[in-house]
Amino acid sequence: KTTQEPTMEEILASIRRIISEAGPAAAPAPATGNGHKNGNGNGNAARPAPPPAPEPAAAEDDDDDLVLTDVPDPVAGAGEAVVRVAAVGLNFYDTLMIAGRYQKKPPFPFSPCGEFTGTIESVGAGVNDFAAGDRVLGYCTFGAARERLAVGADKLAKLDADLDLERAAGLAITYGTAWHGLNDRGRLAAGETLAV
Repeated sequence: KTTQEPTMEEILASIRRIISEAGPAAAPAPATGNGHKNGNGNGNAARPAPPPAPEPAAAEDDDDDLVLTDVPDPVAGAGEAVVRVAAVGLNFYDTLMIAGRYQKKPPFPFSPCGEFTGTIESVGAGVNDFAAGDRVLGYCTFGAARERLAVGADKLAKLDADLDLERAAGLAITYGTAWHGLNDRGRLAAGETLAV
């Protein structure tokens, strides 16, 4: 079975669909109590509702501002590699960033998506661990939804030949976030049970 790589237009359509399905930021529900006993024994003590979330500016919330643009091919600087992108991971934080709701706000215009796979086309001075033709997984916070990308070699990892590029594109952030949550934050230990 052969599969055709998605076009940038298809990737853009997917991003628009995900943003539109997310809808506007949900307002917090009114408080009805915390379920714990307060000092007088009442288990439904009311507490003040948090203030509503601010509405995003219309321009930040308009996914119709997403456009495809031709940009010059990147050139690898010192310590960088140019990667021909094969696949990108689209994560929840990408949709927040596009809408201007994420804590990191790159200046507009920018290219979304922070995790990617591809093949190295060229390397800059000082890059000795990678060469043209190497299959890689990479992370760049944002900027990967493009055909070619210049990125620091320290943000890349070589991939085995039998690892599918499309599946591997979700490893940097998705896997890394899960690992961090279980190990660093949850401190999961041998003998404990994890419900997924």
